[in-house]
Amino acid sequence: MARNVQDDRDPLRECLESVVRSEFDSRTSIVSVDRSRSWLSSWYACDLVTVQLSTGRELKVWLKNFGSYRLVKEDMRERRERELRIYRDLLSEAGLGTARYYGCVWDESKGIFWLLLEYVDGRALQDYEFPYWVTAASWLGGMQGYIGQHADLLENSPFLADHDRHFFLSAAERALHSVSQLYPHLAGNLEEVLIKYDNLADTLLRQPRTLVHGDYTARQIIVDVTANPIRICPVDWEGAARGSSLFDLAILAHGFDPQRLDEILLAYRSELINLGVRPPELDELGHTINCVHLHRVVGWLSRAFEHRYPEARVTKLLDMAKQLAKTCFG
Repeated sequence: MARNVQDDRDPLRECLESVVRSEFDSRTSIVSVDRSRSWLSSWYACDLVTVQLSTGRELKVWLKNFGSYRLVKEDMRERRERELRIYRDLLSEAGLGTARYYGCVWDESKGIFWLLLEYVDGRALQDYEFPYWVTAASWLGGMQGYIGQHADLLENSPFLADHDRHFFLSAAERALHSVSQLYPHLAGNLEEVLIKYDNLADTLLRQPRTLVHGDYTARQIIVDVTANPIRICPVDWEGAARGSSLFDLAILAHGFDPQRLDEILLAYRSELINLGVRPPELDELGHTINCVHLHRVVGWLSRAFEHRYPEARVTKLLDMAKQLAKTCFG
C-alpha cells in the first residue's frame, strides 16, 4: 500500500501498522519500532526495521530508501518505480522466493521513496561455494519458465525497460562519447571495438524474450540456506527489462571453466525442460556470454567521464573490450 505523506504523523509507523494488520490478526499491535542502517547499503541507504509486536513476536522489514543515493543514476524515477512494481505487481504471486512486498511510503514533494520488503535472512551468493551458483542457475530457469507460462505479465508491464536494438547501440554511443571526453587519445581504440557492434545486438535480439534482471551477479542474489528447499532471492530489480533469455545466465556464468560452465547450463536447461520450455542449445552459451560481457564492459566505459575513471582503468577496460570483440566478431 502506498502512502502519501501529508501531515506530521510518522509515515513509516503508519505503513507498518498496515503491514501488521494484513499479516497478523486484529489483536496484534506494534509495541516498538527500531530502525538501523544495514551494512549491506550500497548505492542507496538500506535499513533493517525491527517491529516488536504485542504478541511477543517480532517482524523484520527491509527498507530501501530511494530518496538517498551515493551517486545520481540515469532515469532514477523510472528505476525506483520499476523496482517497486516488480515486487508489488509482477512477481508478488509467482512463488519464486523473491522478497514479499509489504508496502511503500512515496512522497515526491518531500523526496521520500521508501520501499518496504520482507527481510530475507541470508547472505550474498558470492559468499558461498559453487554448488549454490548451480542452484541460482536453476532458479533462473524456473523464473523464465514462470514468465513463459504467464506471457501476459511481460506484455502488460510497461514499466520494464526494453533490451532492444537502441538499448545496445546507445550504450556504445555513450561509451564512445564518454571516453572521447575524458581521454581523446584512447577514443580510436574504442571505435575499432564498436565497428561491428550491430552484430552483438543481433545475437541478443534473436533469442526468446523474457524477464531480465539485468545484473544477475553473485552480489545481487541472496541465499537462505536455512530454508527447505534453499531459497534464492535476487534483489535490486531496478534495471529489470524485457530481453534475451540468456542475458542473466551469461552474467551468472561468466568466468567459469568449461566443466563448471556445463554444470550451470545443465541446471538451467533442466529446469526449463521440467516446466515444458524449450531450452537453448549448448553451443549458444559461449558466444552469448562473451557478447553480454562485452556489452557490460562497454556500459562501464560509458560511465568513465561521469565517474572520472583514471586512465589506467579505462585502458584496462579497453583491452578487455578488444579481446572480447575478437571472440564475438571474429
